[in-house]
Amino acid sequence: MRERRMDRKCLSLFCADTFAKFSEIELPMIKIESHFRVVVGSYNGVVCLYDSDFETYLWNPSIRKFKILPQVLNDRRGQLAHFAISFGFHPEGDDYKVVRILTFERHMIEVEVYSHRLEYWRRINAVPPNSHELYIQGEGTCVNGVVYWVIKESFPSCNSILSFDLGNENFQTVRLSDSLLRAIGDPRRFPVSIRVFEKSLSLFHERREGTVRYCDIWVLEMGSWKLFHTILLPARGCIAWPVGFASNGQVHIVMSSRKVRSKTLVLYDLKSQRVKDSEIKLHAYRPSGYIDYFRESLVLLD
Repeated sequence: MRERRMDRKCLSLFCADTFAKFSEIELPMIKIESHFRVVVGSYNGVVCLYDSDFETYLWNPSIRKFKILPQVLNDRRGQLAHFAISFGFHPEGDDYKVVRILTFERHMIEVEVYSHRLEYWRRINAVPPNSHELYIQGEGTCVNGVVYWVIKESFPSCNSILSFDLGNENFQTVRLSDSLLRAIGDPRRFPVSIRVFEKSLSLFHERREGTVRYCDIWVLEMGSWKLFHTILLPARGCIAWPVGFASNGQVHIVMSSRKVRSKTLVLYDLKSQRVKDSEIKLHAYRPSGYIDYFRESLVLLD
């Protein structure tokens, strides 16, 4: 699934393995003056959208069902220092949830949770550990009813992972192993992101040895981080970064040339180390566009 940002806003659906285009679905527009800022996430065929007016939407493109969520509890945009939002599904409660973490001046934090089953927002008492020293990076990802974000802690200056259980609605910090922290090095120089690999949390991080660039893929198994694979990234003059896994374990990578203002999605085979060009062009001025996996479903959103 890929978001396009042109005159017409739409989602393009492709086969994750063959890149065959299934369909192109136009995004519903509610207010002419607003625009969709980001696709928050996709789970079980339900897509969560967030717009420039702080409104949130749930959408099932398969059956053309679109739901505007109630107004959030806190709309003090002018006082916000940082904002994070994520979307996931709690299988035991059979409930889709949206989580908003709002950081205000003087490190005041509020957390709001929307429950699709209850159909309203709630402000909860739980806040992230060491909340006055962390900065949430990028969008979150949901695995087995738990939402995860990469966070940067100011002291010590390092990356770790923040988790939020959609069932008990508590936060925890997932510490990285010493070997992984040594491999990551300075978080200000080498990017880190998290994805889902075969229902397990995975971590991508870039490292360099001289002029050669690599991306190491680590997978969290039974509470321990294990190095799964290392990708040799293209030489200088081309920027590349993995964005997720295909169903057969191959890796989707966004590649762009420093000379040409365009980005292309490619498929990297972990075994043969070959790259297949999808010929799918992404928005030149966004870090990677939005790419996620979409499965058709009949969730009604009523």
